[in-house]
Amino acid sequence: MKRKNLVKNVWGIGLTLLLLFGCSPQATLTPKPVEVTPTPSQVPILGPQPGATFSGPIEISGKASSGAISFKVSEDGASITDVNITLKELKCDGLSLGRVHDYMGGLLISITDGEFSASIPAIGRSQVSESENYNLTTSPFDFPTFSDMGSVGQFEGKFSSAMHASGTINIYVWAIMTDRACELGKFTWEAESP
Repeated sequence: MKRKNLVKNVWGIGLTLLLLFGCSPQATLTPKPVEVTPTPSQVPILGPQPGATFSGPIEISGKASSGAISFKVSEDGASITDVNITLKELKCDGLSLGRVHDYMGGLLISITDGEFSASIPAIGRSQVSESENYNLTTSPFDFPTFSDMGSVGQFEGKFSSAMHASGTINIYVWAIMTDRACELGKFTWEAESP
């Protein structure tokens, strides 16, 4: 009799456990999420749209009333060319300009992993430059001398998408007919392709 009661109790306990845990919503197993850390080869590298033209403002407050930059991405997407910089109502330590536009068509700036950096000439120094209302109120000899006016500035940035880029630009303005330039400063810029 003890054995019969023991078997009944075991079956009763087993059935009770099955009913309590096996059929209850609390007893359902939820799969644990698995985190996958991408390897460097899985992380997408952002780059520009090949052949796209980008343009946008240079945040240049305090040194000019406005600034704009534009450039083109090569057809293979590997470099930047046709850099244009326009500044209006520029003031730089005894040098002022109503407007200066500089086209740096000879530059070929490599894009690596969606980023780029290159030396640029002093504004007003390139072969295709336009200046209006150029005015010096100090001697050009008050400005620092540079041995290479073609590489005193710096233009750098990165592409956050195929149609958007941003970065910084360090601008120098050429004191015409000299080997001297005025450092306007380092500014941020943003450009988009329509």
